[in-house]
Amino acid sequence: MNRLKHLEKRAALRILLFLYEHGEKKWYEIRDGVKASANTINTTLIELGKLKLITERREPPQIRYIRLTEAGRRIAEKVSEINEILNEIEIED
Repeated sequence: MNRLKHLEKRAALRILLFLYEHGEKKWYEIRDGVKASANTINTTLIELGKLKLITERREPPQIRYIRLTEAGRRIAEKVSEINEILNEIEIED
């Protein structure tokens, strides 16, 4: 089964990379850091949770903290490496 398609959706790779670079973050910090809509963030976090790439904890009143699981960290590490390679390539406009 090809699960890679789940990472092609919306902001999945950007969220994984953001959490890899910044550690556990509040929901709105992810939204602001990734610069995506609330709907996109919520939908993508649900997908990443189903894949067991993130975990979430809640604190009253309604604060959501999200962090990478070990599997999520391993994938995000690879995404970071790919991003570094892409940044090294000179692109013509």
